[in-house]
Amino acid sequence: MPSQGETYRLIVADIDTEADWKRLDAVAAAAAEVNAKIILLHDSEYESRLGDLANLAARLAKPVNPTDLYGLILNVGCGRNAADGVAAPPVAVLPALALDVLVVEDNRAGQMVAAGMLERLGCRYQIAASGAEALQRLASGAFDVVLMDCHMPGVDGFEATRRIRAWPEPLGRIPIIAMTANALRGDEELCRAAGMDDFLPKPIKLQALRQKLIGRLENRPLPLAAASDAAPAAAGPATLDPDKLAQLRAEIGGAYGKMLSFFLEDAPAQIEQIAPALRDMDLSRLRELAHSLKGAARNVGAEKLAAMARQLELAAETGALAEGSATLAEGLLAEFRALEPLLRAEIEAEPAADSALAPLGPRVLVADDDRVLRVALQDILQQDGYSVDLAVTGRQAVALCARQMADLILMDAMMPEMDGFAACKAIRALPHGAEVPILMITSLENEHSVELAFATGANDFVPKPIHFTVLRKRIAHLLKASQSQRSLNQLAYHDTLTNLPNRVQFMERLNRVLAKPAAQPQAHAVLFLDLDRFKLTNDTMGHDVGDMMLKAAAERIQACVRREDMVSRFGGDEFILLLEHVGNPQAAAAVAQKICNAIAKPFALMGQEFYISSSIGISLYPYDGKDSGLLVKHADTAMYRAKEQGNTFCFYEQSMEYAVSSKLRLESDLRRALQRREFFLHYQPQIDLDSGRVIGAEALIRWRHPELGMISPDQFIPVAEEIGLIDEIGAWVLREACRQNRLWQQNGHPPFVVAVNVSAKQLDRDGFAEQVIAILHESGLAAEYLELELTESLFIRHPEQKREILARLKAAGMQISIDDFGTGYSSLNQLKHFVFDKLKIDKSFVANIMHDADAAAIVRVIISIAGILKFEVIAEGVETAEQASYLRQNHCKQGQGYLFGKPMPAEEFSAFIGGSGRDGL
Repeated sequence: MPSQGETYRLIVADIDTEADWKRLDAVAAAAAEVNAKIILLHDSEYESRLGDLANLAARLAKPVNPTDLYGLILNVGCGRNAADGVAAPPVAVLPALALDVLVVEDNRAGQMVAAGMLERLGCRYQIAASGAEALQRLASGAFDVVLMDCHMPGVDGFEATRRIRAWPEPLGRIPIIAMTANALRGDEELCRAAGMDDFLPKPIKLQALRQKLIGRLENRPLPLAAASDAAPAAAGPATLDPDKLAQLRAEIGGAYGKMLSFFLEDAPAQIEQIAPALRDMDLSRLRELAHSLKGAARNVGAEKLAAMARQLELAAETGALAEGSATLAEGLLAEFRALEPLLRAEIEAEPAADSALAPLGPRVLVADDDRVLRVALQDILQQDGYSVDLAVTGRQAVALCARQMADLILMDAMMPEMDGFAACKAIRALPHGAEVPILMITSLENEHSVELAFATGANDFVPKPIHFTVLRKRIAHLLKASQSQRSLNQLAYHDTLTNLPNRVQFMERLNRVLAKPAAQPQAHAVLFLDLDRFKLTNDTMGHDVGDMMLKAAAERIQACVRREDMVSRFGGDEFILLLEHVGNPQAAAAVAQKICNAIAKPFALMGQEFYISSSIGISLYPYDGKDSGLLVKHADTAMYRAKEQGNTFCFYEQSMEYAVSSKLRLESDLRRALQRREFFLHYQPQIDLDSGRVIGAEALIRWRHPELGMISPDQFIPVAEEIGLIDEIGAWVLREACRQNRLWQQNGHPPFVVAVNVSAKQLDRDGFAEQVIAILHESGLAAEYLELELTESLFIRHPEQKREILARLKAAGMQISIDDFGTGYSSLNQLKHFVFDKLKIDKSFVANIMHDADAAAIVRVIISIAGILKFEVIAEGVETAEQASYLRQNHCKQGQGYLFGKPMPAEEFSAFIGGSGRDGL
C-alpha cells in the first residue's frame, strides 16, 4: 500500500468477467483523478469494446506472459508520485518492433533462444546456420538487421561481415550486431575491424537485445562499450550471481541443495592442487585444474571465482605465467571463503528433497569428473524419468558402453585418464556405438574444441555453465530423433517378418568387409540359400503357415552359424549368409551341410508336420569374385545347380553360367510364346476298360520353341507360375480345348468329355468361374463336355472359398476331377464336402501294382473311397494289359495311358476316334 499522502502511479486491471468490464469506467475515472496510467489485461472478446479508455497506457491479450507484463510495467513507468506531487511525464505504449531480422547462428540451441526472443519482441526472422548461408539469404531477401554469431565453422561471422561490407550500398551497409560467448576486449576490436555495428554477449538477454534493436529502429548505433547489460566493467564480476542461482533453483528443483553441497566439498581440493602445479610449472595440469574449477564455479553462479580460474586457464594455455599468477592462485582460496557462507545459507533455506522411485525410462550415461555437475545431472535426469549411469573418466564411460550401450551419452570434454574426445571416438567404434547420440559438455572457449567434438563423433555440444532447461529439451529432442532414426533403420535395414538383416544391410556389410585393408587377403564365403518346396506349402496352406515356416527356418539357419556371421533374408524364400574368415572351403561346406540337415527336419505348424529342404550355392572371396555383386551372383548361380539335385549345396564353377543364362532366356521367350503362337495341344485318350470305347481325352500343352525345339511342360510350367504367366496360358488352353472339342462334334464324332488341368494360381484368381463359363459360351461347347482337373492339395487352403467356386462350376454343368489322388494332402473329411465327379489314380501307384503289394493296396483303397463317395475313378499311366486287367478286376472302370494311346495332335486324335486307332483295344 502507498504511504499516507501518496497515490498509485500505475494500475493493472484484469478484465475477466462482464462484471469487471462494467466496473472499468469507474476505475478509469479514479485513475484520471490522480493521473495514474492503466495497463489492461483482457480476453480477445473485449478487444472491440475497448474504445478510447481514459489514461490507457497499454493492453495485453490473455494468456499473459509474465516477462512481457514486467517489461510493460518498466516501460510505462511503475512508481508512486513524489511527495511534492510532481506529475510523471507521459509514457507512450511501445509498439512491436516489426523488424525483419536475419539470425546467423550454427548452434541449434542458440537459434532457438534468438528465435524465441525475436518472436516476443514482435520481429520477423529467418535463420542461417552458417556464414555462407547468410550471404545467400541476404542476396535474395530484404532484412533490417543481422544478428551475426562470430565463431562458426567455415565462413565465420567476421569473414561473412567483411564480404557483406564489400557489397554496394544499401545492402553493404545493413546493420550487423555481433553475438559471441567470448566477451573479451580482443573480440570487440575484431568486430570493429570486420565492420560490425554493435555487440551482444552470450548468453543473450531479452532486454539487451531489445535495446540493440530499438537502436537499429531509430537508426542510432549504440557504442560497443555499451554492449553488455551487466554491471560496468570496473565493478568486475560478483562473488555470487543471485539471478543465476534463481535460474538454477527453478531448473533443477530438488537437486539444487545437493549440487551446492558437492561444490563446497570438491572446490577446496581443486584449489589446493593449483599451487603445486604453479610451483612445478606443470602447465597441462594447471590448465586442467583451472578449467575444471571454472566450469564448476559457473554452474553455481560463482562468477568472480570462475573469472579468476579463467585467467589462470588462459595463462596456462599461452604459457605466459606472469608474476601475479601465484597471487591470483592464493586469491582463489580467499574468494572461495567469501563464497562459502553465501552458498551454505542457500543450502539451509532449501526444503528436504522427497525420495523417488527408480526411473525406468531411457538409459543416459553421464561422464564428468566434476562431482557437483555429475550428481546434479543425475538428479535432474532421474526426475525426468531417465535411468542414469555415471562415469568419472572417459575410460569408465567406454567400459560401461562396451558392457551395455546407453540410449544417450552426456560427455564432458575434459576428464582425467581419457578425455571426452578420445572416449567419444572409442564409443563410436563399439557395436551399436555409431547409433547412440552423444552430447558433449564443455567449458572450453575456443572454436577448435567445438570442431574437435564433432570430428570425434559428437552429435551436439552444450557449453558450461549449463542451461538445464535447454539441456532437458536437447536431451528429449535427441532421444526422440534417435528413436525415429532407429525405427527408420529397422524398416530400411531389416526384414519385417523374420527381423533378419535385409538385402540392403547385407550388401553394405559385405562391401565393408571386402573394403577392409589386410596384409594378406582373408577368405570369406557367401552362401545363397533357397527353400525347396516352400512354394507348394505357401500356395496350399496359405500365407499364415508360410510366414510361420519362414520364421522357423530363419531361426534354424541362425543356429547353424557363429555370432559374428550374418544371416539375411534376401526376399521370398531366399536367404543369404556371409561367413567371414572361413579359412578354407571345407569350413563353408560344413556350415552348408549343417543348414541342409536342420531344414530337412519336420516343421510342426498348426498341428501338422511339413517337410521342405534347402539348396545352397557357395561363392568364395577372392577366388570367385572380388566385388560384392559378383560374389552374390555366383552364389545364386551355384544355388540353381544345387537345386537340380535337391537338399544339398554346391560350390560355384564357371561352367554354371551357361545354365543360368539358359533359364533367363527361357523366361524371356516364354513371355512371347503366346503372341508367336508357339503353344499347341496334344490329346491323350481316356478309355472305358470294359468296352474299349473312347469316353474322353486329356488336353496337354506343348511348346515348340523356334530355336530350341520341343520344350517339356515340366520345364516351362513352373517358370510360367513363377513369373505370373500361368493365368494367361491356362485361359488359352481352356479356350483351345473347348474350341477343338466343339469342332469334333460338328464333324460328326460322338460327343465326349475333354479334361483340362487347372493350377492353384488360376483357382485363386478372382472371377475364375465366370471366366470358364464365358469361354464355354464363346466356343459353343456344352458344359457337360468339359472336365476340370484339380490336384487335391488345392483344397487345403481356403476350402470354403474353393467350395463356392466349384459349386458355381458344377451348377453350370461342368465335371470336376481330382488329379494325382493319393500324392498330396488327402483328407476324406474335405472330399465328402466337395462336389467332385471323379478321382484320378496317380501313375506312380499304377506303375507298381503288379510287383509292389503296398502300391496295389493303395490303388484298391482309392477305388473303395471313390465307390463310397460315389465318385467315378480313372487310372492314369496304364502301360500294360496286365495293369488294365488288374484294374478291371478291382472295379476301376476307366483308364488312360500309353497302352491305349500316347498324347497326340488334334489331327491324329481325329483319326483315332474315327476308328483306326482302336483296333487293338
